[in-house]
Amino acid sequence: MAAFPYINIPADAQLPLTGEENLLVAQDGVLRKTSAQSIADLAGGDTPVVIAGELFVSANGSDATGTGSLSAPFASIGAALVAASASYSATSYVRINVGPGDFTTPLSITRARTSIVGANVSADDRMTRLGPVTVDCASATQKFQDTVALSGLFIQSTTAQPALKITGTGLFSVDVVNAYITTTVAGQNAVLCDASNAGKPAVYLRSCVVTKQVSASADVVRFSRGDARLDSTRVFASISGTGDGVVFENNAVGLLDRALIDISTTGSALRVNLALSTTSLPVSVSNSALTANASSSACAYLANTLGPAALIWQCILTKPLSGAGEYAITGLSNGSTLTLLSGNLAFPVNSTINTVTRVGMTIV
Repeated sequence: MAAFPYINIPADAQLPLTGEENLLVAQDGVLRKTSAQSIADLAGGDTPVVIAGELFVSANGSDATGTGSLSAPFASIGAALVAASASYSATSYVRINVGPGDFTTPLSITRARTSIVGANVSADDRMTRLGPVTVDCASATQKFQDTVALSGLFIQSTTAQPALKITGTGLFSVDVVNAYITTTVAGQNAVLCDASNAGKPAVYLRSCVVTKQVSASADVVRFSRGDARLDSTRVFASISGTGDGVVFENNAVGLLDRALIDISTTGSALRVNLALSTTSLPVSVSNSALTANASSSACAYLANTLGPAALIWQCILTKPLSGAGEYAITGLSNGSTLTLLSGNLAFPVNSTINTVTRVGMTIV
């Protein structure tokens, strides 16, 4: 079928689950995808993941007559998820391959150890288009083994719910690679994690684009709970409003590395507003760019009423400065001042960092 081109590989060939290419290859009759298979590096370190089975979804498929095979695919991802739960144990990893097309019915994922792989070569592609996705693996108990992996997808919400929501009481990970995530609803987040397990369910956004292109009264990315990492990911709000770019609140912790956060709202590009008792820095930002385009907004607002807030290291902070009271970084930590570390400080007189001990970051 044209929707699933593949290359035949001998059965005894060594074919890893991860690689730089983005191809579908058939090995001894079993389809494999050579682009990053996220769950492989989360389950047991160097222990390879054994995929118990693969199911297929195509715009030309059928939920009535399809079996989920390559030759008889389902028409919806929902049908493939039902089949995965019915045909495989909860401890088995199952991959669902989705061809190009529109699959915009709101999707609820309750089965961990599930990978949904679309046809997008890069995060900016629109080949495999999904509606809003909610991940709630209530029965999951293993943070890294119980993983939902999403890759090669365009995820958009046009309704009153986040484009990607991670929620519930289970302990699991959501690993998102090479995805474009957006909402057209002003009052909704593009990504929201409010999962409540004390073990801090993990959310990974790698090589993704996350955006709001409507007047943003809600934040683009909001971590109300959990353990988050943004790696090589762009976050932006291109139209004015009041929302922030990336928010950590309550007891959320996380790492931003090679992140580009660029907002035109009156909120902050990064807002860390925690109530977390800790002696270590719960949020780390490195090798990143934080841009706030409104004169009244900060690149970073950092606050933690019970401890230190964040480490910002080797970052570029960019914002317009209209006069006194404009700050690239502001907020409160541990009831008094902020402490930040970095490299080479240069800024105009009126762009001072408010009550911050600073060792070297570039402010434009």
